Amino acid sequence: MSYTRIVSDWLASIPSDPWPVFLPLVGTILVAVLYWRGARYGGRTGIGRRITALHAVSFYAGLILLLLAVASPLDTLSDEGLAAHMVQHEIIVLIAPPLLLLGMPIWPLWRALPVNWRRSSLRWLMRRHWVLQVMEGIGRVLGNAPASWCLFIGVFLVWHIPVLYDAALENGAVHAFEHATFLLTALVFWAHVVPSFPIQPKLSYLRRAGYVFAAAVVLHLQSIYIAVAVQPIYPFYGAGSDVIANQTAGGAIMDVSGEIVFTIAILMCVWLWLRDDERSARLRAEGVPPEPEASMSARGALLIAEADFAETDSQAP
Repeated sequence: MSYTRIVSDWLASIPSDPWPVFLPLVGTILVAVLYWRGARYGGRTGIGRRITALHAVSFYAGLILLLLAVASPLDTLSDEGLAAHMVQHEIIVLIAPPLLLLGMPIWPLWRALPVNWRRSSLRWLMRRHWVLQVMEGIGRVLGNAPASWCLFIGVFLVWHIPVLYDAALENGAVHAFEHATFLLTALVFWAHVVPSFPIQPKLSYLRRAGYVFAAAVVLHLQSIYIAVAVQPIYPFYGAGSDVIANQTAGGAIMDVSGEIVFTIAILMCVWLWLRDDERSARLRAEGVPPEPEASMSARGALLIAEADFAETDSQAP
């Protein structure tokens, strides 16, 4: 396989079919600018959590990785062999989502919108109780760790069923939908591990480690199944020894990258658990009562967002 040819073919395909590159590129630029404007507004007014340089670097790194995954020669390579496709999938579900969440993007993106738009949206929502009830219901489902875990694992495994996997490669719209469901369910999954204000995981650090470990076991078994298969799993790639070798490499990539990311997440959770356990023991010895667990409803989030309007319109970004 000539990677120079892959890059050349990818560049040559853009003029005749620009949308697979143009839409992700424009979307990435738009989100990046909104995040910057919202973070700048929050820093200027002093409302809410401050977005630090580390938050911004994490968020922009996640955006860049997503763009490289879906709008670069890697996307063309994914049509050539399963190994490149696994790299693409691992970026979308394991690497980019935690980076995006670490950037705490919800409030910056909200505050980047014009004040009048935000005020009108909140007034509309606060007057329609049924909408708030629907939001609360969605929040309860997505706030349930087992449900989020099953959603993430289920979507990932279902899309790797051969008929659906091949359908995604054969149809650009299906492929885009596949990537969108990967990203959305991965964000829901990682939100139970990575705090991203105003979202606060309800699981303790030790339970977060178990939550991640359980996902790691399932994806490890899936990758082993792909790596040891002696026949092509996905007819789209054809048959032959080269296809089998590429398939084996794809399973190995999926396994190794997953083990690295999940191991880092588990070790971080265990370290934070030990740190907090030591701190709690010290506070108990000093007679300091424990802090209550933080939680937030959809209505509470709207009320916090409403605090922005204490500022004058002239302070809007």
